[in-house]
Amino acid sequence: MVDNNLTEGALEENAFETCPHMKTLCHNSIKVGVSMSKLFSNFNFLTIIKISYTNLENGGTIVLVNDIKNSAPSLKVIEMAGNNITYEAAPDIAACLEAKRHLKSMEGLDSRYIDTSYNDLRRGGALSLAHVVVKRKGFKMLNIDGNVISVKRH
Repeated sequence: MVDNNLTEGALEENAFETCPHMKTLCHNSIKVGVSMSKLFSNFNFLTIIKISYTNLENGGTIVLVNDIKNSAPSLKVIEMAGNNITYEAAPDIAACLEAKRHLKSMEGLDSRYIDTSYNDLRRGGALSLAHVVVKRKGFKMLNIDGNVISVKRH
């Protein structure tokens, strides 16, 4: 049996080229930037992406979600909590959530749970994601704890 997981010991950009059938990407102690996230689009078998607390920020998040929106058709879980993601990336995340029909979780905890906690989504970003959660059958909860959300439009 082949191990289709890429974890801490094997995470280098050139390692991706040798793992086209990878199913799980699990890593939370590296910086996943724009150049790394561009590689995700090659993985049609990818079902789980766990990259919480990797300093993904807006640039990496936008590239990542736009790449996986049109690839990784079997993606079921995305974990991205604590990545300094702001409201500017929220519309791209929302579009990705709408496009991924197999997506069951955005934090892996429950099949109806989206966790975007401890980012900087603000009001506009939280509303973008909330609209998707309300429209998408199956999602029941959006966790936006630790985000600054005010009445002012930001």
